[in-house]
Amino acid sequence: MDTRSKIEIFLVLMPILAMASCGGTATLPSPMDVYDESGARVENPPNSAFDEFDRSRTYEFAYEDVFEATKSAFFRRGWEVVKSDESTGLIMAQGRFFPRGHTEETPLTAVASVEILDQEPTTRLNLKVDAFWDIFYGSAKRFGDDAHEFGNALMSDVQAVLASY
Repeated sequence: MDTRSKIEIFLVLMPILAMASCGGTATLPSPMDVYDESGARVENPPNSAFDEFDRSRTYEFAYEDVFEATKSAFFRRGWEVVKSDESTGLIMAQGRFFPRGHTEETPLTAVASVEILDQEPTTRLNLKVDAFWDIFYGSAKRFGDDAHEFGNALMSDVQAVLASY
């Protein structure tokens, strides 16, 4: 192999190795870029999610209790609550999650909307979670269920907080 071929191989492999050595994790998108003011997913977010979770659960608790329990569940997980508006029931948050059996953390965004059903104390929590991966990790994890795993865990955390009231 001549010197020119070695240099060409080096120039091709160098950027790939540099990105892989920097951890290769995706940047954490802002929930404000993924969801609109009503909590719906925007049409063309800057990053596309590889896994999405949508779930609703009804609680026999007052609206204020479910709203505060949801915020508390995000904080317990070490997440940043980017937006919280009790008058509209909207909570936007972002954070990272280590799924079971994985060594890489997954960047996630979430939006929770809390609404009163019929009359108090029946309240519904609607939760959307989106998982984002980078080009290296994402190709292997494209069919993963990290958003689902975190979403179900957060729903359980909300129930645990409410049970302490």
